[in-house]
Amino acid sequence: MSERITRDELYAGVARLVAQRSTCARSQVGVLIVKDSRILMTGYNGTPAGMAHCNHVCLCPRTSEVTGRTIIRLAPDHHEEDCPAVSPCTLAIHGEANAIAHAAREGICIDGAMLFTTLSPCVACAQLIIAAGIEEVTYLEAYRDPAGASLLMDAGVAVGSL
Repeated sequence: MSERITRDELYAGVARLVAQRSTCARSQVGVLIVKDSRILMTGYNGTPAGMAHCNHVCLCPRTSEVTGRTIIRLAPDHHEEDCPAVSPCTLAIHGEANAIAHAAREGICIDGAMLFTTLSPCVACAQLIIAAGIEEVTYLEAYRDPAGASLLMDAGVAVGSL
């Protein structure tokens, strides 16, 4: 028999699996809300139920005209400023917000719970986490802006990474 996984390993695996339900092609985030070692709620980022999924397909021209010559764009990561592939997503609800909202909708008390996420929270989600009474946040990967994690720590929420 193989060695038993830890609870953190279990939560990490479930969060990664939940992230695969994301309807946002730009970033897939999975969230669990856990209390007394039981998973109470899951959430992932994506558009509100019933709405079209996020679209982040690159619309940049593959060639451009420069002084009468056609130049082929060689760098696939070079995008125009308004390209959907690099523009912030304005439709998707973040995984943390979805999990907290769903718990509220179902009448599930998450006060004193732990939140486990694949990506550290943004500032707006950190505010929701604090307001919901969540006491601990563990993340697998750091978000590009650490302000959310800093806000959580300033509010006395325990923050850690795996």
